[in-house]
Order: sequence, then structure tokens, then C-alpha cells
Amino acid sequence: MKIAVIIPIFNVEKYLNNCIDSILRQSNRNFELILVDDGSTDNSGKICDEYLENKLDIVIKVIHKKNGGLVSAWKKGVSVVSSDCTHILFVDPDDWVSDDYLSFLYKRYLNSNADIIITSITKVQGRNSTLVKFSIANGTYTSKNIDTIYSHLLNNGGFFTRGLPVNRWGKLLKKDLVIKNMHYVSDDVTFAEDLNLIFPMIIKCSTIEVVQNSSETYYYRIRKDSMLRKYDANMWNSISKVYSTLMSISGKTNNLKLIQQVNKDYVGAVNLCYKNNLENTNGLKEALRFITILHTDSIFMNALKDVNLREYSYIDRLVISAITTNNKSLKICFFYVLKEMKSARNALLRN
Repeated sequence: MKIAVIIPIFNVEKYLNNCIDSILRQSNRNFELILVDDGSTDNSGKICDEYLENKLDIVIKVIHKKNGGLVSAWKKGVSVVSSDCTHILFVDPDDWVSDDYLSFLYKRYLNSNADIIITSITKVQGRNSTLVKFSIANGTYTSKNIDTIYSHLLNNGGFFTRGLPVNRWGKLLKKDLVIKNMHYVSDDVTFAEDLNLIFPMIIKCSTIEVVQNSSETYYYRIRKDSMLRKYDANMWNSISKVYSTLMSISGKTNNLKLIQQVNKDYVGAVNLCYKNNLENTNGLKEALRFITILHTDSIFMNALKDVNLREYSYIDRLVISAITTNNKSLKICFFYVLKEMKSARNALLRN
């Protein structure tokens, strides 16, 4: 067993050394490190090259490519994984891992032989850190008990409350399983791109091991600038592509619980898309035109039947009302009220 650690990189010079150093400090040395510089305009690319100049006992591959987005970067990383690597570990460039993280993964794999091993995640915001709690218990899941995961995977009650994290990172993944499911992910997806890879992998794998609450953890950095989301003109296109895939895959399983999970998650995604539209810089007319698109989305209206809105916050229920109302005056009123509320929230985050 050998792990390929893939780090997709774009303009993260402030955090990159900490990330790479955490990998190079690993007590288990049986891995290769792949750094994919996605056309960075800061010193990130130079930092990558500096690691090549040092003579280390680890194979380091540095790839500089034209900017093509996050998905294209990690796909490029997968394409250059050495043939003797059996597993892939994705790490985002502003995150890091504990010193014995890879040793822990090796031990867990020898114990379970799982296709996917999901590890502890610690959220770090400034000086504060919090261990993420999964609602799905530790253990090994196979065809005999996988329904436990299907019932809570994407929604554990409430708005975007996951039963398990569906990010690329924080997981040891069998290389062959990654490669077989990469075709589901489009390079131009800018929202929920990890979900479009991890969801089909979870559905199609034989064994999943969950090992939360371990001292060996993946540290997920929450940056202040990432909390202030800018308007993403591609968000609706991304949601349409991602959830079309998820609905197709879940539909083929004929598992009602899994289908309902996807429906609940889709409603959450559309909710976020409406909030994204509050930042639309093209004026009220264009914003309302887009809201009409959401309002006439029959898939959304059907998926809404699987959602218990009492589990949503007041704001999120208000967003749903703004999307579903047939009254044009109310649409405009909702839009301005929610826009002001979001502006006030963003002002607080900046301070």
C-alpha cells in the first residue's frame, strides 16, 4: 500500500508552507506528494519549486498548469499518480494534517481493507478549534449495514446538516475507485464539486470505515475571506449538473431513503443559490428573472415534499417562501429584505 497525496494549489502563499510541511513531517514515509499549481499569480508556484530543490526521501512532483479551476487541478494530480500508489489522499492547500495521520491511515486500512476511510476533521477558525461530530457512528459499513449511511448521508435533519462529510479531503480513497468515478465531475463545476465525486464513490464502493474522534485528524481551516462569499455566476449551472448526476445515481438504486436524501440536499442547494443571487451585480431585473427560473423548477417543487421546513431556520424558511410565492410584489419584498439581512451579516463578518 502506498498513498499519493494530492494538493491542488491556487494563490495560497500565506498557508502553503504549513500545509506541505505537515505532509513532509509524517512518520510514515511510504507516500508521494503531488503539488498542482493551477496558474497561481502569487508566490505559490515558487514555493512548490523550492521543495523540489531540497533533497528529501519523498518523491515530490510539481505541476504548473494554466488556471482551469479546482476540479481541473486535482484531476491533473490524479493523472500523474505513480502506478505503485494504491490510494489517494486529497489535502487542500490551506489545511493541514496531524504528524501521524498517514501512519494512522495505514493501520486502519490493514484492519478494515475499506475502499473509503473517513477520518476525524477539526475545524480551525482563528485560535479556536472544534472537532466535527458525525451523526454516523464509528465502524465498518458493508452491504449488510450500508443503509445506516444512506439514511443520513446528505441530510441529518435541518439545513445542509450532513451525516458524514462529503468533501474530497479527510478521506483515504482507493485509487481505482477515484479513477472510475472521475467522469461524473465536470471541470466547470464551481459548487458541490466534491459531492459529485464522493457521492457515487460511496454508493459504488464495497466497504466504508468511519473513524471519527481520533487524535489523528485533518485540520480544516475556515478563512475569513471564504466566509464572505462573492457572487458566483456559475452556481446554478453547477447545481444543475451536480444534482442531475446525484438524482440519476440515487434513482438507479431504487433506495427511497437515498432518493429522499438527494432531494433534501437539492432543496438546500437551491436555497444557497437564491442567497448567492442576492449578490447579483446585474440589477434587480436580472435577479428577479433568475428567481423565476428557480420558481418554475419542477424538480425543486417535487423535492420540497421531502423537506420538513420546521427543521430550517427562520431565514431559510423565508428564502423558501421567496422562491415559491406566486405573488410578484412579495417576490420583490422578500428579495430586498433578504438582501439587507445578508448585507448586515457580511458587515459583521468583515469587522
